[in-house]
Amino acid sequence: MPMQIVGIADSMLKRQRGFTLIELLLTVAIVALLLTVAVPNMSSYWKGARLVSATEAVYTQLQLARSVALARNQTISIDFAEGGSWCMAISEDALCNCVTGAQCTLTGMPQAALKASDFPDISITTSFTSEETSFLYPRGTVSDAGEVTLTSTTGDDAKVSMTTLGRIKICSDDMDQYPGC
Repeated sequence: MPMQIVGIADSMLKRQRGFTLIELLLTVAIVALLLTVAVPNMSSYWKGARLVSATEAVYTQLQLARSVALARNQTISIDFAEGGSWCMAISEDALCNCVTGAQCTLTGMPQAALKASDFPDISITTSFTSEETSFLYPRGTVSDAGEVTLTSTTGDDAKVSMTTLGRIKICSDDMDQYPGC
């Protein structure tokens, strides 16, 4: 009879499983090493993703401005403020100021504006002769052709260019998802 009790106790001990302290410490060390390598790479990934997002937003706003100009047969203005605290707004009023938001309206539509606070670590510069350009009716041509350059704090940049005929395109020498400039 004592033999059966010992046999039951042995089988119960074999069924109990867990981690030893050494196994647990080794796992924690491996996870810490992987995080040390991954976190800096994730930071540059997010900055690149912000640049793509800002570039696509500027492109979309310019396409919207051109579409509204063609649909309504009226001139639609685009106002820019450059630098680290940049902004961009489209409006039917040539006196639109995207910094103050004064006179930046599109009748029947929500305000179409982009701000630097929506895209941290991104700055813009433009090559227009003034801080404003317009899509003209009836053909959707541009009053002042040029480009908007968006730059990330990593040094990568992308450009959204507009030709005199109103064609809008994105290019970048730093980012693989866009054709080279």
